[in-house]
Amino acid sequence: MQKLELHAQIENHLPIGVGIRFHFATDLKNLDKNPDLVLGPIDLPPAPADANGVVTQAVSKESVLSIGENDVRLFQNTSDVPKPLFIATEVLIYSTNGKEVQVFATDYVKVRAFTRIVNRIGNE
Repeated sequence: MQKLELHAQIENHLPIGVGIRFHFATDLKNLDKNPDLVLGPIDLPPAPADANGVVTQAVSKESVLSIGENDVRLFQNTSDVPKPLFIATEVLIYSTNGKEVQVFATDYVKVRAFTRIVNRIGNE
């Protein structure tokens, strides 16, 4: 494997700053507490809100996280047997430093992500 990247597009429509982390594990029971790899966090500030505390516009961010050579092994499979890989997205809610905010049913955090693998096939 020549190169492995995680591409993420995140949209924060909360009046609270957030961070996004991606957990990867080959065993589902380790995904939350003991993942094989954690990428991030990708931080986003709070979305702007009007005088009534209603968010007026989402804050967006695109990020590319490179996966290091040692961690690439997690994505490799040298056998004919399928190798499971479990992925979880963790949303971190950051402090408002004592400022009171309201979260409405219309507020959200949207995460879209994919991995990009560049691989050499053969000996060329």
